[in-house]
Amino acid sequence: MRCHPTPFAGYKTIVSTKGKSPSEGAKSTGYSEVQLQSGEAIFDGLYPLQSDVSRVAPPIQIFHPIFGAFIHLVHDPAVQPSDEDLLNVQEFMHFLSGVGGVESTRNDQIRTRLRKILKQDIHEEWNADGTSVDAVYMLQVGDCRISLLIAEFKRILGEGGCDPSIQAGITCRRTWIEESVSHIRCSL
Repeated sequence: MRCHPTPFAGYKTIVSTKGKSPSEGAKSTGYSEVQLQSGEAIFDGLYPLQSDVSRVAPPIQIFHPIFGAFIHLVHDPAVQPSDEDLLNVQEFMHFLSGVGGVESTRNDQIRTRLRKILKQDIHEEWNADGTSVDAVYMLQVGDCRISLLIAEFKRILGEGGCDPSIQAGITCRRTWIEESVSHIRCSL
């Protein structure tokens, strides 16, 4: 496997610009602008009222068979979480219900609980442009790093005037085109 510094021959780069920072782009006043731009739009189902262009993503199963296998497992009654899994998720949900606290301390505590649930290294990561991702799990395959989880945290929904799920989507878009990471240019 190798990473390509430029898009594949015949491959059209859809995501062409980093756009606004995740915290700016995720504000309701800025996100409609993002969704109007074909090079910045995120296919999350949200669209600006002044446009009739669909921003609905295709089913995830078309990207890799593992997603179809996951959906099958989720619906399989024989696959059940362990008591430990349920307790870890209950503790995590209780912790997330708390309001306030120092953001950096709280984010570290969230990452610690996610590590416990997912049994994987979840950490904060800084992008080359100085923006940061509150939580990321990266898979290293050869010389390529692939983001399997990207999360943005807020002490309470609406803090900072932006939606954390939209902020995570914008962060994901920025990491896809980050030249030093080259996630989307990996070939197996």
